[in-house]
Amino acid sequence: MSDTPRDDCEPGYGFLPCSTNTGGALFLTVIYGALVKGATKLISDGSDYVVDSNVIPRNILGGLLLPLFGAMPAALLILCASVATSDVGPAAIGLMCGLPSALMLLWGAAVFVGRCEMHEGFAVNKLLRNPCDLAQTGVSTDPSTPGYAWYAMASVGCYLLVQTPAVFGATDLRPAYILGSVLSLLAAVLYLTYQVMGTEYARRNEESRRSRYFRYNIVRSLAYYSNRYGGILQPDGSLNTEAIHRIFARFDRDKNGLICREELAGMLLGMDFANPNDPQLLDAFIDTTFRQFDLESSAAAGGASGAANGGSATRGGGRMVQGAGALLRTSSAAAAAALPDGSGGPGQAEVPAAAAAAGTKAAVAASESVAIIADSSSGSAATHVAVDIAGAAGAAGAVPARAEGGVVSTSVLLGRAEPQATQGITEEMFVKVLQGWFAEKQKRFKEDFPHEEAPKQVRRAGTTAMWLLTKQAPEEYKERLLGGSGGRDLGTCPCEEDDAEEAELPSSGVSFTTATTQPTWPAWQSLSWGLVLVVGGALALGLAAVPFTLSLADLSRTSGMPLLVLAFLAGPLAACTVDAQAALQLAARRRSRAISMVFSQVYGGLTLQHTLCLGLLWSVMAARGAAWLYTPECALVALGVVALCALGANHRTIKTLW
Repeated sequence: MSDTPRDDCEPGYGFLPCSTNTGGALFLTVIYGALVKGATKLISDGSDYVVDSNVIPRNILGGLLLPLFGAMPAALLILCASVATSDVGPAAIGLMCGLPSALMLLWGAAVFVGRCEMHEGFAVNKLLRNPCDLAQTGVSTDPSTPGYAWYAMASVGCYLLVQTPAVFGATDLRPAYILGSVLSLLAAVLYLTYQVMGTEYARRNEESRRSRYFRYNIVRSLAYYSNRYGGILQPDGSLNTEAIHRIFARFDRDKNGLICREELAGMLLGMDFANPNDPQLLDAFIDTTFRQFDLESSAAAGGASGAANGGSATRGGGRMVQGAGALLRTSSAAAAAALPDGSGGPGQAEVPAAAAAAGTKAAVAASESVAIIADSSSGSAATHVAVDIAGAAGAAGAVPARAEGGVVSTSVLLGRAEPQATQGITEEMFVKVLQGWFAEKQKRFKEDFPHEEAPKQVRRAGTTAMWLLTKQAPEEYKERLLGGSGGRDLGTCPCEEDDAEEAELPSSGVSFTTATTQPTWPAWQSLSWGLVLVVGGALALGLAAVPFTLSLADLSRTSGMPLLVLAFLAGPLAACTVDAQAALQLAARRRSRAISMVFSQVYGGLTLQHTLCLGLLWSVMAARGAAWLYTPECALVALGVVALCALGANHRTIKTLW
């Protein structure tokens, strides 16, 4: 290295300090780099305030704004680096290669920091008894996370738009730059549009799938329980509707032609579908069952609701609430009376003693709170009843209030007198809806689980239809019904426990810092301040990026190191340190959801860097007519991205050492 002074120093904006020796250039690089890092911190803090405001719809926030906020530092650095120096290539290409490399390094560091012990092919949340065992530890992600790796891998193809003609010796690359810029920016727009629209579509599909799994398991329990009434299938394979009628009659204890809430609780417990020791989950099951019947009966009766209130008129086989919904006071059957007490049958155990005990306590001390929302335009009212049932151990207390679909249900202390309403399912609709559920499972179960096949002995015995009806679906709906309760094993594998602190945003758009759902400021004030910080941080970063790039050029001239290498090393340190620190803190939680957020952010960052940032770079290179001399460097980074994304796209579980 040489510290010989030179007179070719270029001050930023014509007045900012610059240096003609190595020490001075290095010092200024650190100072301007710190300014870039501070501006990046402003953008990060602003995005957190925007998330905390809860004003912007989640699909727009997580699918559009947060990815753009995350890509903003890289885009501004690359854009400023390409226009700040006389030679557009070295600094910009160094950043273009260094930023993806930093994200790949962050991916590997997250695997190491968030590693957990493996069990049956999945990482067990928060379990790491031997930190030195790198062979039997790793991380597991959510099922949707590998999909984002495919997008990142596909985005690398944007390099080929300029690399290909350059490899074949094209001298005028301006048309390739223009074409590459247009297509890369278009790819970024399509990706962000998919993030906004596709995440909502995926959310609805996920809700539909979980509801279907819930119905599958209801059918399974009914199929077992019906064995005491001759089985659910006739000898010819058709549905035994007589068994369904007898099941209805068994649980309709007050013989009023309705399965009310307490009777439904007894049915779910009697079929061993619900656990009497988990009253919160039982309450959620009851709500979901009524909601499913209401949806099915509305579709079957042309708008008539199958979940009815006492005294309502009959329409299309179901009962529909009429008028604005005055609170109806009728006596409701006790949960103990709703529990079956008959003799057992083959294939289905009788109600456990704990269930009877729980039902008895529910009869003595059951509390109900009713929230009715009237729809004056349609003349109907939706009634939601929340019942707290004491468990077999005699636990009593109020369940926290929760909102479901706009209807707020608040539980009260056990034993407190409250207005009660009879909510029930008619026998005709009970049979009709269950017929549809059985037909749905017979038709769609194989589509949902194509790898499930009946054993040979079942096929030889000709009982494949019964085997399919009694096949259990994953109980993923439990997690959703309880609002992602942390600390409980609600998923199908040890890695799928939720963290209740984490915000539900599209994975590729989640900020590394966990968003709080209860902002300390008013919503619009939090949103306004967040946007001010983001805009201010972007302006500050743009202003600091130019002298930062010029100081790198000065350091390259005085030290003799290539500008591309300096930009490759210094750019990520200035632009990625804030997010990297937050990401590693998130990965240190050792939970699958946290690792999924980090991985998805890495994949989303790689996608936007290879579309949005690359498109901006090629726009400047087309305008300035720059030559393309960086095929080996870009190809090496692109191959690394492809290898990492191929690993993440094909494996939900990543071992610490392969």
